Amino acid sequence: MKFKYHRLVFISVFLFVLTALLSARAQSDVIVNDPEVRAGVLPNGLHYYVRSNPKPADRAELRLVIRAGSVLEDEDQRGLAHFLEHMLFNGTESYPANELIDILESFGMEFGPDINAYTSFDQTVFQLTVSTDDEGQFALGLDVLEEWAFKAALTEEEFEKERGVVLEEWRGGRGADARMMDQEFPVLFAGSRYAERLPIGDTDIIQHAPVEALRRFYRDWYRPDLMAVIAVGDINSDETVEMIRERFGGHPNPQNPRERTEYSIPGHDDTLVKVVTDPEATQTSALIYTKYEPQKSVYREDIKRDLAEQLFSVMFNQRMSEIARREDAPFLYGYGFTTSYTDKTSLSGLAAGVSEDSVLSGMEALISEAERVQTYGFLASELERAKRDVYSSFENYWKQRYDLESSTLVQPLINAFLKDDKYPSIDWQWDAVQELLPEVTMEEVAEVTDQLLSDKNRVILVDGPSVPAIDSITEDQILRVLNRVESSPVAQWEDMEISGPLVAVPPEPGTVVAEEAIPGTGVDRWTLSNGAVVLLKKTDFK
Repeated sequence: MKFKYHRLVFISVFLFVLTALLSARAQSDVIVNDPEVRAGVLPNGLHYYVRSNPKPADRAELRLVIRAGSVLEDEDQRGLAHFLEHMLFNGTESYPANELIDILESFGMEFGPDINAYTSFDQTVFQLTVSTDDEGQFALGLDVLEEWAFKAALTEEEFEKERGVVLEEWRGGRGADARMMDQEFPVLFAGSRYAERLPIGDTDIIQHAPVEALRRFYRDWYRPDLMAVIAVGDINSDETVEMIRERFGGHPNPQNPRERTEYSIPGHDDTLVKVVTDPEATQTSALIYTKYEPQKSVYREDIKRDLAEQLFSVMFNQRMSEIARREDAPFLYGYGFTTSYTDKTSLSGLAAGVSEDSVLSGMEALISEAERVQTYGFLASELERAKRDVYSSFENYWKQRYDLESSTLVQPLINAFLKDDKYPSIDWQWDAVQELLPEVTMEEVAEVTDQLLSDKNRVILVDGPSVPAIDSITEDQILRVLNRVESSPVAQWEDMEISGPLVAVPPEPGTVVAEEAIPGTGVDRWTLSNGAVVLLKKTDFK
């Protein structure tokens, strides 16, 4: 009995020590947020992020971020989230329409909906750039954000005036790319609420909705627990936090707030296809999207996955660039990318620019390169070059860390609020890259490749001008191209090796024998005694 007791004590102590060690390791491995950022949550749930940054001098970037967009619209509100963004520029309780315009003009910047604000599926963001050498203007900028957040006028008179502006934007003021995306979103997000709640909305509702429907959206979703205020610039962080507390801390949430539903996008095994054209489109693209659930980077080791994804993009894009340079290239250009239109789903994309009469052959080449990577992966030589490129890019970014402008530093803080992302300092990121980049293996890149090029949740799109060569393409034709590539063998990629020196016989050293300034260019032309010509242009680039 005594033996069992001592054994149980030993096991308990061992488990306690092990748990403590794992906890200590977990704490040390957690991605650390930038200590230069003052972040917090007011008692009413409103988040704030404040960072002092001296570039440019005497300026600050202000953001009001609302975790609400078109996906939260009721059936009778489709398009009113974007309409509301417009309305906030038409007056608040303290600043009637004309007075608000005068204030915004005093900031010395362009202003208006879609310039100082945007509305998407899950978010609405208002943005101001203000002077900080005038304390009154900086304070006024925060006042305007507070008025937009809680004191919009939303008068029926201004609502009726703005209705025509929003309708005109819907009818054609946004450009061919935006109109084509409106046709592509329902395919990308098929089967979800996102497919039915495009930010541009429904013309019938925009034309006939009563102002009360707009006010209801404002009451339901413009509330402290769904908001963040962000200030980055040539400011005193402590004073700015106090200014935010004074203005935003006293506004309560509704007594019975509506639940903010999180909507998902269902997966699908079949590949979805759509051909979209617009008479004003100027280029033709073949696109392959794969939807996947984004993974948060919480621990230091998670950075390796992010680096593997970057390495994939560098290597794939290098192959596409090499193909596009060939004399018989099947496309004009090609590249891979990742993007996100909703908070819950990321998109891996492959794109190729093609001529109007070679859409299917360009699509076939794009699918073939994806199939080649899935089948064989990348070469060791490609991975080595990609690591050098990624290392160099991060090193340059780190070297410029003291010269980054405030507008660049704002976006990570927006993501911190909307997506619960970490926002480490550039020094922390550079340390992690130096440690982890050399450790990324080909197997880890292959794991990322399987996710980014999966045949599940795949969507193939063609978009371009409305011409017979594209309008006549059917979804069935595209699927036949896909099936043909996937059922045929592909060869391994052959790396292009350069043997021997770039110059077979190095020239004799020379001296400058003539100098000439090329008019209107800022370029000097030097001729050397050995016949070589040097073009020299001095810049202030850093």
